Amino acid sequence: MVTGGTQRTAADRRRAASARRSRRGLILPGAIALVLAAGGGVYYAGFSSLAGRIVGAARHQAAAEPPLPFYLSVKPFSVTLQDGEGDLHLVQVGATLMLANPSASNIITRMLPEIADTLRLTILAGKPSDIETAAGIDKLRAQMTRALNRMLRQRLGARRIAVIDGESRRDIVQNVFFPQLFVE
Repeated sequence: MVTGGTQRTAADRRRAASARRSRRGLILPGAIALVLAAGGGVYYAGFSSLAGRIVGAARHQAAAEPPLPFYLSVKPFSVTLQDGEGDLHLVQVGATLMLANPSASNIITRMLPEIADTLRLTILAGKPSDIETAAGIDKLRAQMTRALNRMLRQRLGARRIAVIDGESRRDIVQNVFFPQLFVE
């Protein structure tokens, strides 16, 4: 014979066993989720540090390589020069400016009349014989580069040039090339 107290104890035991089974049903998926989360965290930490090293290496390489120059062509123009004997010579020039960066091209384009005038005045300051040799052309190139940067500093001011050039304190015009140079 089973007494009421024993029946409760058996029922309590069944409920406890059932609760343990249901907890086991929660423990196994919870353990799997925990293992997956830990594995995912380890994978993410390893991958993100690898990705960070790759991105860091790419940034370092980009920082080590100087930016490519930007070129802007000036419409060809002609000037008449007088030599030491009083003879007139026609000089036709097509110039291409090497700029410090592409952002400078917008301002240079807006200032092309002044740029062309500065180039003309620089040529007019010389003689035809000055540009008949490679050394003379190199000297003219350096004079034009200095004259252009001096004009730009006067017109734009140091603050605007620093903004254009990214605070690197370089001249906007790095060099002048002559795709066309004809002296008659």
